[in-house]
Amino acid sequence: MKMVSAATIARIAAPAPGTQVLRRAHDMLRLLALHAREGMRLSDIASTLSLEPPTAHRILQGLVQERMAVQDVDKRYNLGPALYELGMTAGASYPLRDVVQTSVEHLAKTTGDTLVVTVRSGLDSVCIERRTGAFPIQTSMVAIGTRRPLASGAGGLAIMACLDKDESRWLVEQNALQLKCSAADIAARIEDARRIGYAINTYRHTTPPISALGVPIMGAFGQCVAGLAIVALSMRLSGKRRTEVVELLRNEAVAVSRRLAQQVLPKAI
Repeated sequence: MKMVSAATIARIAAPAPGTQVLRRAHDMLRLLALHAREGMRLSDIASTLSLEPPTAHRILQGLVQERMAVQDVDKRYNLGPALYELGMTAGASYPLRDVVQTSVEHLAKTTGDTLVVTVRSGLDSVCIERRTGAFPIQTSMVAIGTRRPLASGAGGLAIMACLDKDESRWLVEQNALQLKCSAADIAARIEDARRIGYAINTYRHTTPPISALGVPIMGAFGQCVAGLAIVALSMRLSGKRRTEVVELLRNEAVAVSRRLAQQVLPKAI
């Protein structure tokens, strides 16, 4: 795989000093990830990131040259193949996706619905695994690799509920801006998740209504590493069945945590 040369870094960086250009390139890649389906034009990228168009163009050209970004025939930019290659390589160091597969497959088979595992990436959540059950009406709108604001799904809300209140408050404010919704509504859903031990998200704009339930997956050292969520028709996640499904989610979240600990913590002598 082609490495980024020192000359490329110098070319992208001029005239911005220090680490500023790296931060800008990082912000640009994350922005492209948020708009991966439709891509983005130079003018929109520059405007969103508060950059002068020539500066945004210079950084984009550096990213394109290193295959971290691509430009299509409609002059829209998107993420490039080099990022996929890097992600595949990095994945070997982070066993979470491999570890969750058994639990996700079991839950999809047991419930018949769609299971989604998400991890936090800054202000956003990224779907790293998804399984679809046998129920004839499936509802998940999230594909593997999808990036969206953390508060937009039950898995992300479950992650936010595990954070300390200062960090959670800041994330609520930022997500409210991204989602163009009430910060008070997001905060209330997080407080509910802390109180009852799982997150609930309802997509009222869909027909028929869709709901999701999410629980946190804890790492070997007590930190939240992911959110495990089930997505289904709202009528399938209510009443007695909700209680049963939440118990299934919790049991598998604990099982994943144990498997993670076996890979991270030293074995007893």
